[in-house]
Parts: sequence; C-alpha cells; structure tokens
Amino acid sequence: MVHTVAVIGAGPSGLTSIKACLDEGMVPTCFESSDDMGGLWKFKEVSEPNRASIYRSLTINIWKEMMCYSDFPIPADYPNYMHHSKILKYFRMYAEHFKLLQHIRFQTSVKRVRQRPDFSRTGQWEVVTENKDGQEERHVFDAVICCSGHFNYPNLPLKDFPGIETFEGKYFHSWDYKGPEDMYGKRVVVIGIGNSGGDIAVEGSRVAEQVYLSTRSGAWVIRQVSDNGLPVDRFNTRFFHIMLKLLPMSFLNWLGEKKLNSMYDHAMYGLKPKHRFFSQIPVINDDLPFKILSGAVIVKPNLREIRGSTVVFDDGSTVENVDMIVFATGYNYDFPYLTNNAIYKSGHRVGLYKLVLPPNLEHPTLAIVGFIHSDGAIMPQAEMQARWVARVFKGHKKLPSNQAMIKAVEKDTKAIEKNYVVSKLTPIQVDFVEYMDSLAKDIGVQPSLLWLFLTDFPLFWRVFWGPVTAYQYRLMGPGKWNGARRAIFTQFDRMFQPLKTRQGRSPLCSSGDQMKISSVRGNIQGAHSCTGPAISFIDQIFGYFFRYTSNIMVRRVAVVGAGSAGLACIKTCVDEGLEPVCFESSDDIGGLWKFKETPEPQRSSIYRSLMANTSKEMMCFSDFPMPADYPNYMHNSQLLQYFRLYAELLDRKPLINDDLPGRILHGALVMKSNLKGFKDSCVVFDDGTVEENIDVVIFCTGYNGHFPFLHSALSEGPHGELMLYKRLFPPSLQRYTLAIMGLFQTRGPIMPIVEMQARYPCPRQAALQVAYIPYLDFMAKEVGVRPNFLTLLLRDPVLWAKVFFGPCTPYQYRLTGPGQWAGARHAILTQWERVAQPFRTRVVPETKTVPSVLFSSWLLTFGGTLAIAGIALLLTKSEIIPGLQGVAQIVDKSKVKYVQDVDRDKEQHQKDKKEQTQYAMS
Repeated sequence: MVHTVAVIGAGPSGLTSIKACLDEGMVPTCFESSDDMGGLWKFKEVSEPNRASIYRSLTINIWKEMMCYSDFPIPADYPNYMHHSKILKYFRMYAEHFKLLQHIRFQTSVKRVRQRPDFSRTGQWEVVTENKDGQEERHVFDAVICCSGHFNYPNLPLKDFPGIETFEGKYFHSWDYKGPEDMYGKRVVVIGIGNSGGDIAVEGSRVAEQVYLSTRSGAWVIRQVSDNGLPVDRFNTRFFHIMLKLLPMSFLNWLGEKKLNSMYDHAMYGLKPKHRFFSQIPVINDDLPFKILSGAVIVKPNLREIRGSTVVFDDGSTVENVDMIVFATGYNYDFPYLTNNAIYKSGHRVGLYKLVLPPNLEHPTLAIVGFIHSDGAIMPQAEMQARWVARVFKGHKKLPSNQAMIKAVEKDTKAIEKNYVVSKLTPIQVDFVEYMDSLAKDIGVQPSLLWLFLTDFPLFWRVFWGPVTAYQYRLMGPGKWNGARRAIFTQFDRMFQPLKTRQGRSPLCSSGDQMKISSVRGNIQGAHSCTGPAISFIDQIFGYFFRYTSNIMVRRVAVVGAGSAGLACIKTCVDEGLEPVCFESSDDIGGLWKFKETPEPQRSSIYRSLMANTSKEMMCFSDFPMPADYPNYMHNSQLLQYFRLYAELLDRKPLINDDLPGRILHGALVMKSNLKGFKDSCVVFDDGTVEENIDVVIFCTGYNGHFPFLHSALSEGPHGELMLYKRLFPPSLQRYTLAIMGLFQTRGPIMPIVEMQARYPCPRQAALQVAYIPYLDFMAKEVGVRPNFLTLLLRDPVLWAKVFFGPCTPYQYRLTGPGQWAGARHAILTQWERVAQPFRTRVVPETKTVPSVLFSSWLLTFGGTLAIAGIALLLTKSEIIPGLQGVAQIVDKSKVKYVQDVDRDKEQHQKDKKEQTQYAMS
C-alpha cells in the first residue's frame, strides 16, 4: 500500500499531483528546483539551464475555461486567454486554496531516483536531492510521480544547417528568446513554424526591418478569436467529437481545410503543409496571417545552407545581410534522474501505459504525469492523469499484466504513427476528449449522457453541446464536487465577464448587413471594413476642380503640400494643361506618410510601426498600380517609396485593426466608457469605474482642421464648424479658384477619392464623411468617367464581370472619358495577380482529393447551383423581363440596397444641384 509519494516539479502537473495524492489520503512531498511554483509559467529574465523558459509577452493559446482545474474555476474577471503572469497567479490561488504549499520543498533539485534493493517486495524508491547549498539528502518513498515537463532541453540541430559556423550575425534557440528588443531594425530569419516560431516572427516583425519565417513542411494556422469574437475552443464539444468519429476522415479534413482557407488561403499565403488538417495539431496564431499579408513576415522554405550573412533556402532563393537567426526547432525530452531500465521505449518514444505508467516495472509505483501533446490544455489532462494514478497507487484501480500493458503501449504507438504526423521530438500525442474520457471511465467519473438526459436535461444540453470543460468530470464518482454543475452553467458567464468593461450600443446594422455592403462591386477583403486614409479618391475630385476653374481661364495653380493629395493635384494640373507650383514645408514628399523620429509642430506625425489599413489595389492612384511584389498592406516606408516612384515616373518631386479583437480577448486591452476625469494616479470613467496606478495617459483624440494661412471666414461656418461646398470649395467664394483637397473621412482609401476630387466635388456637409463607392461614382458620372455597365456587358463581358463583381479599384475610372488610360483594362484584369504576387515565397504541396471528397464537394456545388438557378428564375420574372432598361435599374437597385444612408444622399444630391445652380447664377 502506497503512503508516501515524491512529486518532482511544482509546475501545473506537479501541483495537481500533490492535490490528487492528498485527496486519496497519501502524503506527498514535492521537490522544486527553483524558488517558486509554476514551472514553465514562471517567467525569468535569464533562462536557466535544464529549465523551461518563456518569453515576456507569452499568452496561453487555450481558453481559460478549457485550461483550468476541474474543481477550481479561474476567476470570472480574468481574460479568456491569459498572460503568463495571470496563469501564475491562478496557480498560487490554487495552491493556497488547497493548502499545497506546505508540501513543497523549494530550491531542492532531484539528482537520482533509484529502485530500492527490496523493490521487488516493496516497490519503494530512493530519491537523492540537493538543496541550494549543495547538500545532498536521501529519501525513501513508496511511489514517485515525475512532473518535470518536456520543454527543458532545447533542440538545436546545427549540423542540419551547413555553414552555420560562418554566420556573421547572432543565432540562438527560441528557449533563450525573451523579447524583440535585439531585433530592432534587423533582418531576422526564424526557423520553425510551431507556436513559438509563429509568435516570435510576429512579435519581431513589429520592430525588425524584415522577418523571414522558414518552414520545412508548413502548417495549418487557426485563430483564437472565432466567429462573433468568441474563443475558438468553445467548439471542442462532445457533439463535435462524435462527428469526428462518425464521418470519414478524408471528408473531415476537406471540411476543416475549406473552413480555414475561407479565412485565408493557406496555399496562397505559403503556409499549406504536406499533411492534412487533422493529422497534426495546428498552429494557433491570430496575427501571423496579417503579418504575411502586410509583408512584415515572409514565409520561406527550409533553410539549406548559410554563407556568411547570406542564407540559402531549398528553392535556391537567398536572403542577404541577415543579422539574426532564431531556431524555433523544438525540444528534446529527458529524465536524467531516472535509470534507463525505468523507462520503456516504444520505437523512438517513451512507452507509457495510459500515457502515465512504464509498463515494464514489477510494481506500478513510478508515474510520469503531463508528458503528452494534445489539442487541449495540459492542466486538466495532467489533473486527470494524477487522479487516475493516485487511485492506482492506493489499489483502487487494478492494472492488467505487464505483458498486456506492453501490448497496449505498442498499439497506442502504432495508432499515433498512423493517425498523426509527429516528429521524434514530439511526446505522446492524444486526442483531448477521447483521452480524458478514457481515464475518466477507468476512475468512474465519466459523465453518463443517457443518465443526464433522463434526469437533468438542462445539464445534459450543456454537457453535450457545450465545450468539454474539466468540470464535467466532477459531476459524479470519486472526487465529486458539488460546485461542478454550477460551474458548467456559469462557464459562459465567466467567458463574457472580462469583456463587460464598456456598455455598447446596439448596432445600426448586423455584421451580415455590413458584409453585404462589400459584396456588390466588391472589395479586396478588408479594404472597406473601417474608416481610414487611403489614396485614389483624390485625383478625381481635383479633375472636377480644374474643369470648373478652366471656365475662368486659370493658368497657374499653387498646390500647398506634397502629400498624397498634393501629388495627385500636381498631376491633374499637368493633365489639364495648367502650371502647378507645389509648396512643401518639409524636405521630402509624402506628407503624413513621411516618418520622423520627433514630431514637428503643425505637421502630421505617425508612429514607427504604422501600416496602411487599406489594400494596395484599393489605395493606389488610378493610372499607376502598385508594384506587384509590394505587400497588400504596406508599411509607411513602402508607401512613401511608392509616392517617390509615382513622382519620379511623372518627373515631379514636390480604426482597421486585425489585432484589436485578439488583444481584447486576451485581456491585454480593456474597453472602457468615456473618461470622466483624473484624481491623483487614478482615472474615473463615466460608468463610475476607477482604474488606479495609471502611469501614462495618451490622448488619441483626433486633429483639428486648421489652415493658418487662410482667413477663417473662408472656411468656417457660423458656429466655427468647417464648411466646404462639395467638400471642396469654401462657400463664401465668388469664383472657384481655391480648393481644399482630401479633407474628409471615408470607408475607403483617401488617395482614389482625392484623385477623383480633382475632377468632381461632392455635397456640402459640416461633417466631411463620405461613402466610398457612391461618392466616387457620383463624381465620376459628372466628370464623364463612370464605367457604363450596360456597355461593358455588351462589348466586353469579361471586363464587366471584373468591374461589377470585383473590387472597386480606381482603375475603373480610367476606362473611358477624360483622362482615359490605355492600361486601365489590363490593370483591372491583373489586379488579383498583384495581390497574389507577394505571397509567392514558398512552393506549397498539392493536395490529392479523394473521390468521396470530390463527390461531397460536387454535391454541395450542385445543390448551390440549383438554388441560384431558382433565384435567377424568380428574378427573371420580376426584374429581368423589362429589358435592357431594367439592367440599369438592377445595378442601381443593388447599390441602393447596400448603402445605409442612400435616401439622405438622394435628398442631399437634389439640394446640391439646386445650390450649384444658384452658385452658377451668382
């Protein structure tokens, strides 16, 4: 009978092992080599040999409800994805609540664990420890639980990278990484696309000149922030698990990959791996796809060799002037305190019965807890392992013979090799729900779905359809917890609690309605999702200005400012035969996009990491496409380079945030109501809440529109508000010889609008807000450059399809009329090629689709086609029959549907016509 138990390590596995021993009436003694609990989750500025190490910004990628212990929920106000400091606090609360600290001996390392001479009779172990003073001590225990983890020994395979000895920069393993400070302004190569490699690449890209992510096999990448902004883990339900068992794996892989690729095409992004989706645990990273999209991270194939500061990849491509290489190449595992005969090997893996017990020992008194790899958190799985092994130690669970256990281990190994693509470095891999249920069944704590259905249907509903949280294994049997039912019923309350930091208003339209706005005359994904500056409105509005002024014989034009609006204005002046003179107060073009370390008075200022929040095809000037190899979302330095290319070619020189939802979910960012006031080091909000110990307050409160060189009467209304007729002309002018360009806010990019402003103005409103496509079309119609859909449909149906169903890029306004550009058609037909070009940095493997998947996809496609055909027939009767005149009506009708303020715009349009007549008469 086991009475005393040695627990090696006070990390998450060690803590729950102590508690499991106490629950079964045993006396545990935990040996922890450091001065604190937490194991992996105890951050230290300097990595210590043979100890797990984490970086400063590390946040767990498992939802808090799926990672907590089964009888101790994480506090409701803790973020859903917690920073390592929060996790450590949780462990401390857990240890204090269950009085575990008195059983832990800190700063005591285990040197040796050996079988006692009488092991065959007693099953006891001799444990030799060493304290911080170097003094050894011998102990005798009835059983030993090893909880020392598998992230202690970095795998640094330098021999696989010829020429590493010639590398002129710095290289190290991700185990030594603490933060991106040393990457500032450098060219960095990260080798390995696991969770650490992805995190380091993303974090480094915020400060590095360029980050290259090298991967041998690629990876499937999923997001933590799922539909409706909720944790993706909530889909790990019993229903989902049953579907995994019932449906063909080929179909499930196809379905999973289709879902992922609908978010971002893994093949196009260079991420697509050789293996299928369910063959390996995916990488979890919300930011990596956007960093690839913006060019901050470039995916490359495996690194073949190193030549000084140049690295060569398997495809023959090279990167020069590399300053740093980070090896995110995994870990080796070892139990240096155990003898070889204590560990059973199954192939090249450690063989463990139930993934806990070595099957070859005469007495089952040695256990390894937490030595697994799965799609779930280690905490509840280690807890289940500890509960199971504690009952084995106490004799409550009878084990099969050694031979039967060895046979079971070999069977598990073959199943792993068959079902998963895992490296030799990966510990034993399991399916979270299946493994938890397997151990729970042995213990007698697996929830009975039939019994719950008959006796407690509300609980059954939550257990079956809800996430498989650890509370389910405390509903019945040994270790039953009376609070388990309530914990299950309130788990979503705890999920929402940290998000309830600001009372939000009901939206005017649903997310579905917002998606519809971009579906007709669509946009490149994300291009119109929020207000923000971009380019091509600019040169069309100018065109109208110069046509207006040409009636009064304007010859010389002064352009104040050489930013994006100024550049477009200069070009339009030249196109109209005018003589522009541009005055720029700084030493360079670019305006807002010219970064300076120190802000200058009365000049726009941007931060170092600022990236354009509009895709390149939507924001370029209408007759000058962005270079194909430019990233789709550009850093300010690349945008400035584009302006220079634009200026040189023409011989002149004069709140989207992909990261925000994830940071809110992680708790790194807390949404609050309006700030009411300050008191000492506290800030008070309108809802009465108070935040203490505030160190810095940054006012991101916008800017005032001010023109110190103009008389205020020219542009200010009776109440001091900014007034511009057509968002262009000061209304007090008798002659339109002064225009203010680019002073508005829109859902789309500013550059195309300002380009269009040169050709047409828009309605007068004090709040200079415009709807992107209606405003562009409205101006373009007056200028005579709006694409004629009926003509395009009849003469060039291929181009019509691109214009009508594709993104509303500024090239469309160069197809016809004044300023027509011969390259516009080609620019439209090739815009998706320019979108894809920056991604072509790694050749991805092709996926062979099996017949069953082809049939399933064909069936879905056929069904969808029939549905569309039916809708088309209905439309034919109601709208298409009236003839060609109806085509134009359908186009107009489709636009009207997707612009919320269309009625107001129509009324405003009539007012503008009336005002225009009055101004013309005056």
